[in-house]
Amino acid sequence: MPSGPEKLPSWRRLAKLAEGGVASEGGRLALSRTARRAAPERSLGVRVGPLLVEFSRQGINKETLAALVELAQESELPDAVEAQFRGDRINTTEDRAVLHTALRTPAHERPASDADAIEREQRRMLDFAEALRLGERVGHTGRLIRTLVHIGIGGSYLGPRLVCEALASPPGRRPPDIRFLANVDGHA
Repeated sequence: MPSGPEKLPSWRRLAKLAEGGVASEGGRLALSRTARRAAPERSLGVRVGPLLVEFSRQGINKETLAALVELAQESELPDAVEAQFRGDRINTTEDRAVLHTALRTPAHERPASDADAIEREQRRMLDFAEALRLGERVGHTGRLIRTLVHIGIGGSYLGPRLVCEALASPPGRRPPDIRFLANVDGHA
């Protein structure tokens, strides 16, 4: 695949389709307000397993949806998804596997090469949470840790939920104050 999607024929096709309602900004396709307000094409759904993914409110039509699918195929997206599920080293920055899918796979179905590392890290995290929750883990001053800051970016729902559940205090004990930071802006 070329270095970026804008070099692909399917991208150029999308750019031509965009001239009728989608503005191209800096190599990105952006849906214009006019296109978003236009009467949506009804029943523009695609079945993905048991789910119905409905696109009718997205300001696109069947031709645009077909062009997006073509872009995904031309970009070799199916191969990239398979590589992630196999545990290939697709994180080129850190030269390692991306284990999102393995973390969400039942333990008995995980790739053997990842299962031990995942279980070890989960145990380490749970041990830390339990020690903090019970007041056994203290800060550098020797006092109880009263505030925990969870830093997560994007769809970090499961992480914060796990933290909140893991740190629920036993009766009679004050729970830690949990704060969330979901922004890479240093001023946040």
